[in-house]
Amino acid sequence: MNNISHEIRTPLNGILGFGQMLTNSDFTTDVKELYYKMLTNSSDRLLNTVTNFLDISLITSGNQKVYKKEIVLEDLLHEVCAKFQENCTEKQLTLYLQKPQPATVDKIYTDGILLSKILHQLIDNAVKFTSQGNITIGYKIQDEFVHFYVQDTGIGISEENKKRIFGNFIQEDTADTRRYEGTGIGLSIAEGLTELLGGAMCLESLKGKGSTFYFSLPLTKGA
Repeated sequence: MNNISHEIRTPLNGILGFGQMLTNSDFTTDVKELYYKMLTNSSDRLLNTVTNFLDISLITSGNQKVYKKEIVLEDLLHEVCAKFQENCTEKQLTLYLQKPQPATVDKIYTDGILLSKILHQLIDNAVKFTSQGNITIGYKIQDEFVHFYVQDTGIGISEENKKRIFGNFIQEDTADTRRYEGTGIGLSIAEGLTELLGGAMCLESLKGKGSTFYFSLPLTKGA
């Protein structure tokens, strides 16, 4: 409840505070643009928080629907990566998209919306916990499965936390004064959605050296 309260009240206070500041006629246009950006960031954070709570509720209650169809994999990956390009640029992180050469498939049979959510959670996690270096998103095709990975050069995960990092409301940074925003349910959502799509998720990580999250999904309808 403390996590939920913090993650809702903090961006809401930002929205109310910066919204009020925007009505002050004494501020210059540049200052108002800065405040508007902060207001937008707070709004996005609040929306993501509410969406995450809804997603984890649907997963844990067994009410998450799955609608599979053929999707163009490359288009989906480019679309997801584009959403994080600005954040990576602001943090001076390099975002890479690695594809097998030559590409052996262009379409896979899955729920594109849920796959986007899985990738979004993993990339968001990577950006959040990486202060320098790069983030790499890639995949390969093997044994009728698509094997995805999201790799970062962030803070990494300790051995004792690897076993519980996919639990609800868990972060590697567990101090009372956490440096990183978030509810700690992103990885729970990613793993839950992966399993709903018939796949599995795992990780490799070294504390202080970065992490790589892997997940595999069936390539075709009959896989």
